[in-house]
Amino acid sequence: MPDVEMLSLLSKEFGVTINELITGERLGTEEFKKVADNNLASALNNSNLYTKRKDCFF
Repeated sequence: MPDVEMLSLLSKEFGVTINELITGERLGTEEFKKVADNNLASALNNSNLYTKRKDCFF
């Protein structure tokens, strides 16, 4: 997946939100909230995993 800066640029270029870009579809208000929560949880899980791997390496 592209880094956050690239996602931001792509979303602006295509006139969609980052969540819509990630899911590949336009989202209504209620769908947006659900997808945003899922994407945030996923990002946090991946962030913790990355940090744990980094700690183990050093």
